[in-house]
Amino acid sequence: KHVESLGITHVKYEEIAGLGHTISRAACERGFAWVEKTLGPARTPLSPAEAKRRLGAVDKAIKSEDWETAREELKSLSHAGARYAKKIGGVAKRCIKAADEGLALVAIDVAGRLGQAGLSALKAVPDDNEVLSAAAATALARTRSLKALKPLLSYLKGSSDAVALSAVNAVERIGDSNADQVLLSG
Repeated sequence: KHVESLGITHVKYEEIAGLGHTISRAACERGFAWVEKTLGPARTPLSPAEAKRRLGAVDKAIKSEDWETAREELKSLSHAGARYAKKIGGVAKRCIKAADEGLALVAIDVAGRLGQAGLSALKAVPDDNEVLSAAAATALARTRSLKALKPLLSYLKGSSDAVALSAVNAVERIGDSNADQVLLSG
């Protein structure tokens, strides 16, 4: 009931009288099956060799301005694993600066999924592009990093209404007591 009072409406809860807080293996398996059904199967991280190959493929595609290949290869790096997060963040930063807006949007999405390793790339998003700025605000929230609050404040202060709204929603998603201060100072 507490979870539902927070606005989470898809709650499946089973209580077996007399068991208290015992963890049921069968219930856990049903829970994981539900997550897999809802989100799809978990992806296996890329092997080191495959991650290196795809990083190289993105660089090569950028140099030859093959934007479609660059987008596809960069998307595939989103599950390369934590070992490559910094390198992927660097590649995402270069992609954000590329001439293709579609590639920049993919790079922003991937950088947001990297957590703190993607912050440098997200801070490189140009302020003069409303579409990219709004996407960056959303991706900054996805990092769940308090270090995302400062760039979000700049979106609150100097951007269009659409970008500022994305930034407000992002600050709310981060949900720390510092986030309230950012909104009040913005």
